[in-house]
Amino acid sequence: AAAFADDRCLMNVSQPAPANAYQVNDVLWAGQPEKPYPPAAYRPLHGVGYVLCTCETGACIRKCCAPNAAYVNSTCTPLNVSDHVVEFKVPKIVNANGTVDIYETDLFHIVYGKLTCRKKYKLAPSDDKKDNFRVNDKGFLLSESGKIIAAPDRFCLEQFSELNYQILAVVCSPEQLAVQQDGTNVFYTIGMMLSLPFLLITFLVYALIRDLRNLHGKSLMCHVATLLVAYSSLVVVQFITDSVVKTWCIFLAYIVQFSFLASFFWLNVMCFDLWWTFSGFRPLRGNIREHEAKKFIIYSIYAWGCTS
Repeated sequence: AAAFADDRCLMNVSQPAPANAYQVNDVLWAGQPEKPYPPAAYRPLHGVGYVLCTCETGACIRKCCAPNAAYVNSTCTPLNVSDHVVEFKVPKIVNANGTVDIYETDLFHIVYGKLTCRKKYKLAPSDDKKDNFRVNDKGFLLSESGKIIAAPDRFCLEQFSELNYQILAVVCSPEQLAVQQDGTNVFYTIGMMLSLPFLLITFLVYALIRDLRNLHGKSLMCHVATLLVAYSSLVVVQFITDSVVKTWCIFLAYIVQFSFLASFFWLNVMCFDLWWTFSGFRPLRGNIREHEAKKFIIYSIYAWGCTS
């Protein structure tokens, strides 16, 4: 038991062992009739007695919210009798049609409380059939094909009001991936935040100084403005990743996609304009101002049109 003595029980759930419990060769014997508990299933209490790890001696399922509560607008909210919500029961299978089958009430020990992992995602079969899931009698979360998605301590189940209180699974993202992403995301976020004021200053300088608002200056302003919007959106995404709702996520994705595409096309415009200027090609008819105005209209149609 030494290897587990300082560890918390799985899901941090335990119960006192019977007073007559005793240990033989790292195996704890307790109960009437006596039952053996392997080292992973119990913990010593500072040399006085033992506790049994509930989720090692039986199957546990975590309910994300407290009893008689459910997710309402992504927040655990107490339920009223008037809500007419069906009692929470552990589902066997959940697909786009909802809960297909349920387990007997006393098969699992229900643990209440949100997951402590930082990165989480929700399985929503009504949005994507790939999110169909099953829960086996050991408390593991499985895909429809039977592949293990998460261990009992890495997910929780809860009813969601926006889906007529259908039970969905909230799953911890893989820790290794989350750790790697955390360091990388911080680096990227800091870099983008440092870029924002300089992009804004560049845009303002060209906007306020009339002599700089020639064809190249206007093209550069468009390029800088699109980068400013793209980087700002990405910074926002980094800060609201864990709480953003689907609608805003899709909206921000379109903004980022459009802004970056536009910035690339405006960069292409500036490169072409430099080539045109030094190539010796004959300019369009009219004076210089009219000539630049016509070219800027053509460039705008190309850059914004191709982006759209």
